[in-house]
Amino acid sequence: MDRRLAFLIGVCLVAVLVTGNIPPSQAENYGTGDYPLGIAIGDLNWDGKPDLAVGNFGSNNVSVLLGNGDGTFQTAVNYGVGDVPLGVTIGDLDGDNDLDLAVANAGSSNVSVLLGNGDGTFQTAVNYGVGDGPFYLAIADLDGDSDLDLAVANYLGSNVSVLLGNGDGTFQDAVSYGVGDGSFSVAIGDLDGDNDLDLAVVIAGSNSVSVLLGNGDGTFQAAVNYGVGDGPSVVAIGDLNGDGKPDMAVTNRYSNSVSVLLGNGDGIFQAAVNYRVGSGPEFGTIGDLNGDGKPDMAVTNRYSKSVSVLLGNGDGTFQAAVNYRVGDEPMGVAIGDLDGDNDLDLAVANFGIDTVSVLLNNGDGTFPGVQELCDGLDNDCDGVIPVDEIDDDGDWWRECQGDCDDGNGTVYPGAPELCDGLDNDCNTLVDEDACSGEQIVDLSCPCNSSWRNHGDYVSCVAHAAEDQVHAGLISQQEKGAIVSARAKSGCGKKK
Repeated sequence: MDRRLAFLIGVCLVAVLVTGNIPPSQAENYGTGDYPLGIAIGDLNWDGKPDLAVGNFGSNNVSVLLGNGDGTFQTAVNYGVGDVPLGVTIGDLDGDNDLDLAVANAGSSNVSVLLGNGDGTFQTAVNYGVGDGPFYLAIADLDGDSDLDLAVANYLGSNVSVLLGNGDGTFQDAVSYGVGDGSFSVAIGDLDGDNDLDLAVVIAGSNSVSVLLGNGDGTFQAAVNYGVGDGPSVVAIGDLNGDGKPDMAVTNRYSNSVSVLLGNGDGIFQAAVNYRVGSGPEFGTIGDLNGDGKPDMAVTNRYSKSVSVLLGNGDGTFQAAVNYRVGDEPMGVAIGDLDGDNDLDLAVANFGIDTVSVLLNNGDGTFPGVQELCDGLDNDCDGVIPVDEIDDDGDWWRECQGDCDDGNGTVYPGAPELCDGLDNDCNTLVDEDACSGEQIVDLSCPCNSSWRNHGDYVSCVAHAAEDQVHAGLISQQEKGAIVSARAKSGCGKKK
């Protein structure tokens, strides 16, 4: 196995072990294989009810969960594919009107095609070679012959492979097009309005998205790159501003944002505008979640265990993200009407706990499980403020802000280190030269910052309170009240 791929796998597994906990999700969870990653929605057994297909990174298989039509799903059935499957997609690859599966296998550098029997079961996978380390793939008729073809983003190969379909579920040899280092994902759409399908490929190594215009015969022109955020991962295509021209949205895992690039209709795109989401956004998709006819976005946040919903204004801009709790390490996300109420719902693959979360739409673009924020408020209206949001010792710091001992007012991030056998500043070190006798502090009057050589306790409190104002934790009025109260206390003078 390529060392870079091994490193990526190691990062994924370590992240599963070290990620912390947030309050439990109100989404319904369904078991999958090991470390599910990619997810797709389609009616796999012709009963008119949407089903799920999930690529399982850790168990080298794809899980099929047949839907009951009411938003619930049957137990997963697993089908073997190649090594380290990531992306999965659904389409009628052999022209028999039954939906088939295609899966990108990063570890074996191939694509598995599983032809559907029409009853929700699948034939044994047939593998087709592509570039090195494929992560993501998409299905469309790229050469205009009415047969579905495949486009595959090869992360380690730094290219995109095109496999033209023969119409019977088999494919021609892959033809690869160079893009850039770390081609993570691919999406398909007519980006220049000539009725030929084009490719958009995320290039993680250069923080960009490449556009390859199609010639209509399954071949493509040289890539043109557009800058996005830091650490881009997945691209989605849709008309985000209602002008009839395709636009792009790209998730950026390191800058915790999603970039929106509005299209001019000729294959050229405007500069990216970034919208804040949760921590570690990985996958994203586009759909009208609140039924107003304007496209919205859903983005999974790997490290904050949430999915962000950004409702669209219809002009290419978006409202602030609202985060909903799902399982540990959410990755793939798909949109579909899972309960038959004509509202679009969300299905999310939880890499860290081997499940899929299903979030049923309330009909207005909201979902169960609003994520709690570190603000001391009952954000999800369940009548409970999480214990890690309560400042138990009155030092203006909460556990969710990093207070490593919320039962001791002399312990919080940035506190002055004291000669008391404690890690006062929460940096994992105890006492840190604080026992030299140079500094003695009245422990009944804690301060949020280091003592100033020229100041007394009140000036220290004022300085600390101002830091809290800048952090958005208190207002200027609250700062004034705090400083006044501490000044009247008469304690904590520097000695």
